[in-house]
Amino acid sequence: MGNISSQDITLIYGGTFDPIHNGHIMLARYVASLQDVKEVWLMISPQNPLKQSSRISDDRTRLKMASIALEDEEAPIRVSDFETLLPKPTYTAETLRRLSQKYPERRFGLLIGSDNWLCFDLWREAPYILSHHPIFIYPRPGYEAGDYRPEALSAIEHPSVTYLENAPLADISSTHIRSLLAAGISPEGLTPKPVADFILENHERLYR
Repeated sequence: MGNISSQDITLIYGGTFDPIHNGHIMLARYVASLQDVKEVWLMISPQNPLKQSSRISDDRTRLKMASIALEDEEAPIRVSDFETLLPKPTYTAETLRRLSQKYPERRFGLLIGSDNWLCFDLWREAPYILSHHPIFIYPRPGYEAGDYRPEALSAIEHPSVTYLENAPLADISSTHIRSLLAAGISPEGLTPKPVADFILENHERLYR
């Protein structure tokens, strides 16, 4: 567990959420319940500069699905389009910097999967992120600490880093859901029902 300051954290959970699914929400609820976390912001991300080969739905559609999913959410979780409004390409360090400028009363942290932590030292301005923002890492299957390159493995001991070894894991992925939809199979049970209904109502333009 990292050494967290007394100021509560607004935790940024960034992702494409294409579509948002029950695993995303389960993880968001878990981190929202942590003692040092005041609020979780699901940050709708534009195209990842490191994943330019993948195709994602437009920002407005992904924001709509996430908003539908969390419409009646009781946990302190909100959806944010902040990053989609920034100049492209968008990098996490700049997003955090601009968030801190706009909301100086908040202390922003970052939630990432162990797969992203594996290459975190390659991120733009990684030292800045590490020194200015607490980082929470949740486990992803197949990406254990022993697989990390030396640079990432040593940084996990940094006082601003917290490894959430007890975070819940769901065997669900947006990629799998898109594959099911392309095959004409309903995503109900994998996504919140209102999201599944939205996708099915808009199936002519989504995931075909």
